[in-house]
Amino acid sequence: MPLYWRGQNNASWGLHSKLFRLLMTQNGVVSPQQKPKTKQPYPTEDQMIQAEKQILNLARQDWRYGNMSALEIFARIQHFGGPTRLLDASCNPYIAAWFAVYDPTHEHEDHDARLFALAGYASGNNEQPDYSEEPLSRDPFWFNLHDYEQRAAANWGTGSRRIVWRPPEYESRIAAQNAVFILDGIPITNSRILQYFRKPTGKEYWKRPDILAASSIYAKPFSPNHNARPNQRNLAPTYSFVIAKKAKKEIRSYLEGAFGYRESFIYPDFAGLASKTNNIQFPNLGDLQ
Repeated sequence: MPLYWRGQNNASWGLHSKLFRLLMTQNGVVSPQQKPKTKQPYPTEDQMIQAEKQILNLARQDWRYGNMSALEIFARIQHFGGPTRLLDASCNPYIAAWFAVYDPTHEHEDHDARLFALAGYASGNNEQPDYSEEPLSRDPFWFNLHDYEQRAAANWGTGSRRIVWRPPEYESRIAAQNAVFILDGIPITNSRILQYFRKPTGKEYWKRPDILAASSIYAKPFSPNHNARPNQRNLAPTYSFVIAKKAKKEIRSYLEGAFGYRESFIYPDFAGLASKTNNIQFPNLGDLQ
């Protein structure tokens, strides 16, 4: 079973795309840790699609990228820090580990990090569905799914159609990071699916707010100590590993020494260089006098 890896330098963060996070903030979502007393306005699939249409219109009309497919535009925006529904991942677990321990601003140095391993398909399936033609379309297929019934029929947002897209080398950093993108619809929740999301106590089940607070796609957690079992909903397994904050520096040193992983390797372009210069500690005037 193929695994795709994603590193996050704060273990408390959910597995969310940047567009989903931006819309959560815009909607005023309060996290479950703060124990909100009202129903939270998590982004919906309709809201995500409308945001994506705005992004595509801007790219094609103002920036004149009218000859590009939707996913090519999203991929390029994603790699330069813009909001899309794409989840960055890598085929290389060491690259993902680097992202988990890399923190140029040291903002999260005192937090544990997290490494995700996402399976390409559910246990028991021999082949991942072929979606190679979809990235070539001008507009993504999910724009044509207009309601709950159509999305459920297409397995968009059910956790049964996790798309792992290996893009062409639009930018040099795509090859350097051995990058892939993972995408799916906003989870469609019902009792048949929620029964697979049992809380650690074993007596209660996750609810829709729990699902969306944890991830913007279905990410069924499995124990890395046991083989994933097939399930009727074809939920692909997701594994999670916590990296202790005290181990971050040692892991960074190892990855640089063993593989040469540093900013210039992961971001081998002028955008990466420009970003690095923003974090340089320049000499003080007093040091020169």
